Amino acid sequence: MNITLRRGSPPAVEARPPRAAAPQYLFIEITTACNLRCKQCHMWMSREPAGTLTTEEKLALVDELADWAQTGVVVMTGGETFMKADEVLALSRRARQRGLSTAVNTNGTYLRGLGFDALLDDGPRYLVISLDAPTAEIHDWIRGQPGTFDQVVGVIRDLVAHRRARARPTDVKILVNAILCKATLPLARQHVDFVRSLGADGVMFQALGRTFMNQGHGDPFFDRQRPDDPALVASVLDDLIALRERDGFLNTEARDLGWIRSYFDDPDFTAEPVCGSADRNVMVNMYGEVQLCFGMKGLTGGRALGDVRTSSLRALWTGEQAARARGIMDHCRKNCGMLHCHRRQGAA
Repeated sequence: MNITLRRGSPPAVEARPPRAAAPQYLFIEITTACNLRCKQCHMWMSREPAGTLTTEEKLALVDELADWAQTGVVVMTGGETFMKADEVLALSRRARQRGLSTAVNTNGTYLRGLGFDALLDDGPRYLVISLDAPTAEIHDWIRGQPGTFDQVVGVIRDLVAHRRARARPTDVKILVNAILCKATLPLARQHVDFVRSLGADGVMFQALGRTFMNQGHGDPFFDRQRPDDPALVASVLDDLIALRERDGFLNTEARDLGWIRSYFDDPDFTAEPVCGSADRNVMVNMYGEVQLCFGMKGLTGGRALGDVRTSSLRALWTGEQAARARGIMDHCRKNCGMLHCHRRQGAA
């Protein structure tokens, strides 16, 4: 798949690869609870009700993927995933035993209490920690809790030092993810250098999206914080693209950085169908509902593929409802299809 980056327009994408016989990524929602008050996400306003999937039921999903696909990545999502640290470690440990890779997103505030050896021995292979800026003022403002920056920076430094000093090897990679918005965009290049100084293994960027699980009227934070200076957007993103081409410490691929540039120019742009989520992803929320992308029910009249308590992942992946959903998703032109976790795979 060839990608051509054009200023002011989304990357052009050629034909899709063949569909996979089994998903490459199994996303498991750990919780919707969160201890922070992030301005770009209202998930923290939700409460986890009774009757959600148990840890044992989630472990069974890991086993099913291993039995069926033999390879793959288990991605644990939240909310703040480490509010259920025992569950995260249990799922990661089982995935490791079954030859699967693992990844988790976290705001980093619970990691110190977990015990660094437990994390480095049994934790997810890719530990992705949110840190939005190289200054406490901006990071704490976005995350809605003072002191968060110092807490997260301290835990990254100490975890890196512990990993370096201990005798037992580990394959755990410590990565930092940052949101690009009006407040952080001018500091993006400085942020790369700052994260490198912490000893992390890499840094990645994502574009500010519309407020997740928005509970307000309108979307004032997105409206105020979407970068609206085309010259600044082009300058920063072009610099990051050039950096990516010579420095793999910046994990975000050049074509994703090009998509971010186009997205800030017009967050509602309609690209050619580029989403490959239906070919490689399966998402299970904490109720057991299964989808092929995070927004699938919005395309299928609110219908999920089914429930893991009554059907196997394999049956749902190969069933008639999945075929119908893929028929719709093949023509989906929403720009979320350009996100790294959704878009079709191919050469960078």
